[in-house]
Amino acid sequence: MTRGIFEYAAHADPLTAASNKIALVLLGNTPFYPLYLAFCLGRPGWPWLLFSGVSLPFFAAALPIARRNGFSGRVWLSAVATLNSTYVTWLLGESSGTALFLIPCTALALMSFRRREWRAMVSLAALPGLLFLSLHNHFPAPPAIYSASAYHALQHLNEFSVISISVVLAYVFGKTRLAA
Repeated sequence: MTRGIFEYAAHADPLTAASNKIALVLLGNTPFYPLYLAFCLGRPGWPWLLFSGVSLPFFAAALPIARRNGFSGRVWLSAVATLNSTYVTWLLGESSGTALFLIPCTALALMSFRRREWRAMVSLAALPGLLFLSLHNHFPAPPAIYSASAYHALQHLNEFSVISISVVLAYVFGKTRLAA
C-alpha cells in the first residue's frame, strides 16, 4: 500500500514530485496533530482540537490536482499550507506558536517553483508574511483559552515541528535540485 501511495505521488516534473512528497508528509501528520494538542492542552482543548485537522482533505487534494497539472498542484499545496497555518493560529491563539509555521510555508513557496514561475513564487512566498503582518496582534479571539503552562508546552511542540518540517523541506527539495 505504501508503495502505491508513493507511485500515486510520483510525477515527471521533479519539483511537483517533491511537492507531492511534502503533501504526503503533511497528510501523514495532520491526523495526529489533534492528538499532540490533546497531550499539550488536556481535556479543556476538546472539541476545538479536532478542528485543527480540517485541512486534511485540502492537503489530500494536492495530489490529484498535481496529477492533472503540476504547476497547479504546487500552487495549491503552498496556498493551503499557508491558509492552514493562519487558521490554526486563530484556532489555538497566537500564544500557541503556530504562526511559526508560516516560515516553512514561505520556504515551500520559494522551493516549489522555477525562475520562469517567479510570479507564483513571489506571490505565494509573500502571502505568509503579509498574513502575519496584517493579523499579528489582531487575530480574533480563539474559541478557547488555555493555561500559560499549556501554551508553553504547545509552543515547544510547534517550535520542534517547524524545525522538523523545515529539515524535511530542505532534504526533499535539496535532493531534487541536486539531481537536476
